[in-house]
Amino acid sequence: MIRFGVVGAGWRARFFLKIARACPDRFEVTGIVTRDRKRAAKWLPPYDVPLFKSLDDLIETRPQFVVTSVPWGVNPSLLTALANKDMPALSETPPATTLEEMIDLWHLVEYGAKIAVFGTVPPATDARGTDRLHRVGPLGPPNVCQCVGRARLPRHQPNPAAARHHVRRRRNPRAVVHRADCQEPRP
Repeated sequence: MIRFGVVGAGWRARFFLKIARACPDRFEVTGIVTRDRKRAAKWLPPYDVPLFKSLDDLIETRPQFVVTSVPWGVNPSLLTALANKDMPALSETPPATTLEEMIDLWHLVEYGAKIAVFGTVPPATDARGTDRLHRVGPLGPPNVCQCVGRARLPRHQPNPAAARHHVRRRRNPRAVVHRADCQEPRP
């Protein structure tokens, strides 16, 4: 059973509540903290999740991690507060809005904070960011490994064999390696 708490009432927070409700044998939401309790009280009842006044009250329920679903400007300080309480966090994107905030969060990770970031990014944006990272180089010591293979097929490829050939021909799948003990993907 995976037990987690949620801070915030963003639309993504509801997805986590829906997942927990759909799979009660796998997930349990220990509670939710939000600054707008009246708004949360309107949409929270179907999920049967306790609503808390503070982060400390939520942490007392002993979740394994806390999902942050808060406005961008609030997220860095919330992640710092969770790190200071030795509570792992699953953060919405972006975890920080400035380079300085990002560096501060990175220092927390270097000192042992467990912060994971999730988000939905259009594929084209992801590819551009990955390409830029390849050109610029690694940004600090690695701690995560993510490998994504992509093939850019010709716009109109009626022949499946030709499409497979195009995929095989591509030698360098996109790979972002952030962890020293991860192996590079094979071409």
